[in-house]
Amino acid sequence: MFFKQGYSERGAFFAAASFYCLVAFEFFYMATPFAVYFYGVYGPGLELLSQYNSVNWLITFFMPHIVRQTSSTLINIHEFFGITLFVGGLLVFFIGVIQIYWSKLNKKSEVTGLLYRYIRHPQYLALMISGFGMVVVWPRYLVLFSFVTLVFIYFLLARLEERLCFAKYPGYGQYFERTGMFLPRALEAPFRALPSIKSRLARVGLGLTAYAITMALAMALALGIKSYAIGSIFGIYEDNTAILSLGDIPESRLRAVTEIAMADPEVKAAIAKIDKIATGPQKLIGYVLPVEFYVSEVPMHLPAGSNFGHAWPSDHNPDLYKIVLTKAFIPNNLDVRGRKIVSSAINKSPIIEAHVNIAARTVIARYEPPATAFYKGMPVPLY
Repeated sequence: MFFKQGYSERGAFFAAASFYCLVAFEFFYMATPFAVYFYGVYGPGLELLSQYNSVNWLITFFMPHIVRQTSSTLINIHEFFGITLFVGGLLVFFIGVIQIYWSKLNKKSEVTGLLYRYIRHPQYLALMISGFGMVVVWPRYLVLFSFVTLVFIYFLLARLEERLCFAKYPGYGQYFERTGMFLPRALEAPFRALPSIKSRLARVGLGLTAYAITMALAMALALGIKSYAIGSIFGIYEDNTAILSLGDIPESRLRAVTEIAMADPEVKAAIAKIDKIATGPQKLIGYVLPVEFYVSEVPMHLPAGSNFGHAWPSDHNPDLYKIVLTKAFIPNNLDVRGRKIVSSAINKSPIIEAHVNIAARTVIARYEPPATAFYKGMPVPLY
């Protein structure tokens, strides 16, 4: 983007950016009051993916979204870190936009200062940083897949622009020699030392191989992060049940809430009712949280005048908790156990919600699944 973009390269850029914005929109609408409406638009696509075992893992998350506190500081701050990268990348991108259009207003063809002093494509780099931030904030495998794909598209767009600039502007060669593509020239030195490949077919083959290897490494890293993240969640795991705490609840209290709720006759009856119509091994995911904490991704009772949110209440009564029991949907009805229930599930459906008073060791309230589910059974974060 050293010179003013022509119509062809601008068109290619905006086509790629529009595709990524389509994926990025999920992050935006989940953080707005219009979440239900937008999920109505995107939900069918997610549901379609969920029906095929070869791709349903793409809609799952590899880092927590509804769990607010874990034993890992890195996991606890990942959303703040991601938002910082996302917003910072967008700011740098728009600085580049202003720089280019300021040059247009001043009728200059070259843009070589500020962001472009050492890097030829700072706007693409900014979008990559912003995109990576979005992956961290909204860590579906599908978003990661799209991010890696867009990084390679940005590289191809940058190469296209450079060929056009070499052909159109005599001074571009000097600028090219003193700058790097996405990083300062000194940092790109190892890549510049690689031998150039003349054959177009060989270049295509090398590019596809690099893309496949990068994608495989990214997915493998995400799987490792998912295992670490689930291991950091405060919870209780048994053969057929995974009880997740959405915050730092002492294990003794977590067990007390679970034991009191599971011993309640109405809770037992609700689970038994599901057992009668279940096919394959039945697996449950339970969510434990303060009674005054309401999370839209967990199907729960919302009293009049209350609102959903993701902020863990700091002044909650330490004796009053609720547990929301859900049926986990496991692909192929696999008989997974313990933590694997959480890592393997692609969706959940509500069974019953019980409010527990630990001090009195009793269930003080019970609620059937809400008549109108907030996300209507659509695939949302499980943890």
